[in-house]
Amino acid sequence: MSTKGISTPLSRILPSRKLPRVLLILIGSLLFPLPSATAEELGGVLWQYPTGGRIVGPPVITDESTVIAVSEDRYLYSLSAEGTLLWRSDLGFRPAFGAALGPDGSFYVVSRIGTLKALNPRGEELWRADILGPPAGPPHPTTDGTVVIRNLDGVVSAWSHNGFLRWRKNSERPSASGDLMVSEDGIILLPGASGHLSAWDLFGREQWRFLTAGDPGTPFPALEETLGGTSYGTAFLLDRNGKMLWNLSWQEPVEVLYSAEGAKYLCTGASTLRCVSPEGTELWQSSSGAGVSAAAGYGNGLLVLGERGVELYSAQGEKTTIISHDFGPGFWAARPSALVVHGGENWHITCLNPALFLFPGDSWNWKVGKAGIPSSADYSNSTDYRYLLSVAQGQDENAQKKILEEFRDLYQLGPPKTIPPYAEEILRLIASGAVTRPVYAGKHLLNDFPLRRIEALELLACYGNLNTPTHLLSLLALEWDSHVTAKIIETLGRLGCDGDGRVAKGILKALRRTPRFDVVVPQASMDALEAILRYNGRLTSEDAAEACLYVYRGDYPRELRLQASGILMKMEELPGPF
Repeated sequence: MSTKGISTPLSRILPSRKLPRVLLILIGSLLFPLPSATAEELGGVLWQYPTGGRIVGPPVITDESTVIAVSEDRYLYSLSAEGTLLWRSDLGFRPAFGAALGPDGSFYVVSRIGTLKALNPRGEELWRADILGPPAGPPHPTTDGTVVIRNLDGVVSAWSHNGFLRWRKNSERPSASGDLMVSEDGIILLPGASGHLSAWDLFGREQWRFLTAGDPGTPFPALEETLGGTSYGTAFLLDRNGKMLWNLSWQEPVEVLYSAEGAKYLCTGASTLRCVSPEGTELWQSSSGAGVSAAAGYGNGLLVLGERGVELYSAQGEKTTIISHDFGPGFWAARPSALVVHGGENWHITCLNPALFLFPGDSWNWKVGKAGIPSSADYSNSTDYRYLLSVAQGQDENAQKKILEEFRDLYQLGPPKTIPPYAEEILRLIASGAVTRPVYAGKHLLNDFPLRRIEALELLACYGNLNTPTHLLSLLALEWDSHVTAKIIETLGRLGCDGDGRVAKGILKALRRTPRFDVVVPQASMDALEAILRYNGRLTSEDAAEACLYVYRGDYPRELRLQASGILMKMEELPGPF
């Protein structure tokens, strides 16, 4: 194998920060190699871990550099950055694709017959759902916790992170060449068998269609609010309204692999890597070797991961072979300054040394999809929305009750009825009436309709996403009614998310201001902390321990104090600050 240097100046490639001494030594060894030195001798393969079957889909590398891989032996494996098995979870079915990582650290895996399974960060099952047929691709979690997936019949389902079916709609049968994609601003792109690329919003409403030249591949988010895609031998770029900006054609299949540093990198079916500018001009092409399966950008370069090795391309098309090794068919995953992992048909998970790639840097160009709830401006002209908004902000208790009954019917009936996109906003307003219309009596906050607020909170527990706790915590800080306080805490527990410890802090504050004779709030607090612990597999806040100690030491029923003690003991057993 060759270990040539890169002609691009290192000042343009490496980040402007002090490099670790070991990394400087490795870089020096690569730029000025000894005659007998090879990449493998420098530590090309860090470790391998055997599984009981072929690796399904690309492994996942978490922020903590934990490697998650799905095997055909029906297990989900969690490995440390050093290759040590942390845990192994029995899926109970044959997986169709690799695991998808949610924004709260949970994992989603789908079976070959269409069972969607959610697991917490410790590999414990949270919930299961049926997508009504074999999947067309892996699950797609968004940053608000919604999980979007399509089956082979074209049925698209959207599930909340706690297992509630938000909506389910029919689309055309999926393309044989590509899977759906969710853009960073919440556009769901669906490549169809008829050659159409359809754009939906996060509520399942079609926005536009674009007719491609053939079977569309998986689209990708490009630069400056544009969307890229391919169709057989054609690559194209669209704006956010589905208008074509340019297209390029070749006499062979083409797949978009990566977009970085102002250029689109394409890989054709003949294993030719092509670089295309944002304006649609082909800049250069290079033979990348057989079986290229994935690509990742480091700094202003492109890391090409294939069956026969690893190669690095600069933005100008200069190529350096880093590792020459026959890895065989499989899938790749990479993170800068972390790990590069291969999982394939040889039943092994293989980890490579990222220090060999010369790019430890800060420039990682994959875009993480944003999927927040659209603002009211998106539907401000809707007569229904304006009416519901006026009722939610008004004082008519009966009108608010009727709205909640209609929303409850929508949730219980499910499809084909569609939950309106502004439902969560209306529920938040009804639940937060005391905050938006405060009436103070001394230091207490009063509200005329606590029962209406409780009903709204119950519906938010079903419909709410990972952004909902922020609004619930603002209510919790001002609430005076113990039953509404307990319902807020119960809803926070059902949503099951507390990555930054804010929920535990809010619960602790609510406990401390609750009279000692009140058992409703302490009971809801322990139930919520127990649910969050079960969902995430851990509690990372010292406030959670303080809340449990507050209840354990208080004058409360024995069963409640035992529950608090049990949570504390569970926290002692888990890795973390306790």
